[in-house]
Amino acid sequence: MAEPPNRKTPQLEGDANHVAVFPIRQTPAYPHTQKLEQNIAALPDWDDLRVLLSVVQSGSFSRTAKALGLTQPTVSRRVARLEKLVGAQLVERTNNGATLTLEGQKVIEELHIAHGAINRAVMRVGSSKPRSEPVTFLTTDGIATYWMSHFLPFLFDRHPDIELRAIAASDASIYERAKFDLMIYYTLPNDPNLVTVRLGTLHFMPFASRSYIARHGRPHAAADLAYHHLLDQSLYLIDKGTWMTRLPTMAEQARAQLFTNSSPALAEAVRHGAGIALLPTYGLVFESGFEALEVGLHFATPFWLSYHKDALSKKSARIAIQFLKHIFNRKAMPWFADEYVAPDDFPRLTASEVMASFSAAAESHVANAR
Repeated sequence: MAEPPNRKTPQLEGDANHVAVFPIRQTPAYPHTQKLEQNIAALPDWDDLRVLLSVVQSGSFSRTAKALGLTQPTVSRRVARLEKLVGAQLVERTNNGATLTLEGQKVIEELHIAHGAINRAVMRVGSSKPRSEPVTFLTTDGIATYWMSHFLPFLFDRHPDIELRAIAASDASIYERAKFDLMIYYTLPNDPNLVTVRLGTLHFMPFASRSYIARHGRPHAAADLAYHHLLDQSLYLIDKGTWMTRLPTMAEQARAQLFTNSSPALAEAVRHGAGIALLPTYGLVFESGFEALEVGLHFATPFWLSYHKDALSKKSARIAIQFLKHIFNRKAMPWFADEYVAPDDFPRLTASEVMASFSAAAESHVANAR
């Protein structure tokens, strides 16, 4: 094969037992590398920036020196070095401590941006680690908003790798169009391929806000509701809503002024004083701004958790199943009990108290399911 043009073959020195020595060519750094090195050299010392941040947070040079284990002259010298590099005064020294100048505020804003970028870079590197398989979960918008959301911080702290993909829908037929690992239904599913567990019962009754009651008075009997602003939930445009089925004898007098298929929209309209709606009693456990109206009208709806048998092959799904069973414990939570319990008789409970026993219980169930 011919040698490439303008290319010399290195010559061997001595006999055939010697190895050819190729000269190493000293090449200058690439231009973009030289520029990067120059930029890095021009950057301020990160320790100096940390000192500046501490001064801003503590508002004092002396408190910064104490917090960082430095002397006060060292703190002053490092801030002065930054100011010289920037070419502007960053901190105003006063008798009461230290405050940022306008230029100092600009530097601190950029520091926060840089801090966020560093955090994102660290998280991006960490995201390359293996994560648990995501759990797809179908639930209602009311349960997702006003109950489950209170417990998610504890779940994520205990299981930082778990990923929930929760889809809120009132119509369970969405399941026919997508495959979910877990589902919460208001009706008992008849699919033999699903494992179904009854979670509890939702108890509905009329709710209003204090502001509405102050303006329109408190109803004392179901008949009084016909003369109030009623808000209703309707899944379809032609649906007559819930009030018409619960107040059949007053259908001519009672008239809902709002129909919505969104449970949060209905609840927030009540909270803001728009009218009275039938809402589940569990909303009083953690939410404020609602008042239950005891007018002798309440009804119950059981709800169920279903999941595919093969979902148990995923540890994340097993954890999610135990999480849902734990936060819908109808034996310990009267608002999910089979029998109606008046809200005035509800025990005081916090989300942290509910989740205090979850970790040990979940680990035990997960281990047994393997």
